[in-house]
Amino acid sequence: MEVFLLLLVVITFGFFLRTRNRNNILPPGPLAIPFVGHLHLLLKGHPHVVLKALAEKYGPVMFLRFGVVPIVVVSSSQSAVEFLKVQDKVFTSRPRFLSAGRLLLGFDGEDMVFAPYGMRWKQLRRLCTTKLFTARNFADVRMSEVRSLVRAIQAFGEASPNSALDLRTKFKHLTFNIITRMLMSKRYFEGDTADSKEAEEFIYLMEESFSLAGAFPVSDYLPYSFVKWLNMNQDDRIKTLSVRSRQFVDKIITEHELRSPTCSDDFLGLLLKLRSTEDVLQRNTIRGLMINLLQAATDTSSVSLEWTLAELINHPACMSMVQDEIASVVGSNRMVEERDISKLPYLQAIVKESLRLHPPGPLLLPRECSKTCEVMGYKIPEATTLMVNAYAIGRDPKVWKEPLKFKPERFLDYSCFDVGGNNLDVIPFGAGSRACPGISIAFSILHLALANLVHAFHWTLPAEVVHVDTSNEKYGLTVTLAKKLEAIPLCKIDTIVCGDE
Repeated sequence: MEVFLLLLVVITFGFFLRTRNRNNILPPGPLAIPFVGHLHLLLKGHPHVVLKALAEKYGPVMFLRFGVVPIVVVSSSQSAVEFLKVQDKVFTSRPRFLSAGRLLLGFDGEDMVFAPYGMRWKQLRRLCTTKLFTARNFADVRMSEVRSLVRAIQAFGEASPNSALDLRTKFKHLTFNIITRMLMSKRYFEGDTADSKEAEEFIYLMEESFSLAGAFPVSDYLPYSFVKWLNMNQDDRIKTLSVRSRQFVDKIITEHELRSPTCSDDFLGLLLKLRSTEDVLQRNTIRGLMINLLQAATDTSSVSLEWTLAELINHPACMSMVQDEIASVVGSNRMVEERDISKLPYLQAIVKESLRLHPPGPLLLPRECSKTCEVMGYKIPEATTLMVNAYAIGRDPKVWKEPLKFKPERFLDYSCFDVGGNNLDVIPFGAGSRACPGISIAFSILHLALANLVHAFHWTLPAEVVHVDTSNEKYGLTVTLAKKLEAIPLCKIDTIVCGDE
């Protein structure tokens, strides 16, 4: 009898504890190695792919520990809604530990991307949203640069018929020219070549920075003394890249400061004019903001354009359908303009489908939990880092039928799905307060450039290449094709028409 009563007390007490603590449990996850946590798991492959596989085993909300840093990984649209919409304000700040990212991409938080949530961040975002990131702004710049791209491709085709063109480089030059003209009224490529070497160096620095910051540097997760002992200290490389990027941007700012105020009607000129009235706009902040805009706008748009054209080359039926759609709206005697895009639903569906399969940043930039909270029945401790796997969300078989197939028509059948962060079934640009403020500009560039590339040219692969290998990736903050896209252009429409301003 005494044993029975003791057992009953133990069971009752256990039930009481379980009931009391059921809302104070962490999300599930694999066993961790002492000190290292789960960092070793990232050695198995690209982080977004590894984390997707782990989520399939442990669930769409998963708890990990990278070194000494607690991590929650979100891998479904339903859980993304809870973290990025319902609890948006709790998860709006950036992690304090991301030293590599802050130095390489944001100059230690004196910018918009890595600035902590608060009035300063709101002011910077408001400036960018109202003065730069509206689709109607700089439409003439985008059209001019796309026209120049088409003209350059035509010239290449005439000079080197049946030769493959390096499209990755062309797309980087296109997007870099667009953003530098918007920011500083300066053009680096396909025109005067005096500054092209300087710009090429900056693009190289950007690629190196994205590669390093996206590779989960151990210095961000382990105590410095331990990292130094293992000879993994990357501080010298990080500092070198940071200093060289600062020099590039500082030169641009100095050139603008020496101009007449009436000549600086671009975005940088506006920032310099507002410096006397906006306390937030100190030189370091302007520098950080410029580096954010130069890097993000150049890389994400060019990467997405390359992925999308690669998928179309691999799917000739889709290529034919979009070419027919464009011809029916535009005809064959002019280029596609931004006013035409709303009449091209299949083109828009192609861009959405490409972004679903290949989000330029498969892991959204991390956020930090500002206070202990409860989400979906789990306790999320203060200072936990939130990682959202956009790659896994876009390939979720519970949401997408045949998720690994390139099927643009799915966005015609399910028009309620969007990629702007309103419906979280696909979120290449994030969602909530920290969603990319340049979404409309990114779509304008992608739609306009892609439409004219497939309208003006037929594209074929070199004889020795059967198809573009879209399964092989190169990982960084953005994910590119492992092998750059090279294809042979054959002009479809009158070169004189394409060359007209």
